[in-house]
Amino acid sequence: MAEGFARAYHADVMEAESAGISPLGFVPDETAASMLERDVSLKGHQSKGMDTFELRSFDVIVNMSGFPFPSSLSRAMTILEWNVDDPYLGNERRYRKVRDDVEKRVAKLAGSIRTGDTL
Repeated sequence: MAEGFARAYHADVMEAESAGISPLGFVPDETAASMLERDVSLKGHQSKGMDTFELRSFDVIVNMSGFPFPSSLSRAMTILEWNVDDPYLGNERRYRKVRDDVEKRVAKLAGSIRTGDTL
């Protein structure tokens, strides 16, 4: 969801990639449907693991896993910890609630980047 919002609405200030600790290997239909309600298509998006990327190549990492991020990386980049529910296997209402939360957080982050505020 975060990558979708970042790419759709904030590509002027961020180049987003998403990855997970335990990726499903697919984007759930419920996730795609809830994002389409915000005119964000997830077509072509994939569920990827963190090992897909060289983490040190990022300026900012947003950790939504609920698990602490390795402190050794915090010296090399900014790590933001977002407490976001996982909607997987939830009902439509839960997906929408999480989507709305993520949308607000991504917009706020993009705003901070645009104005040069400290993250």
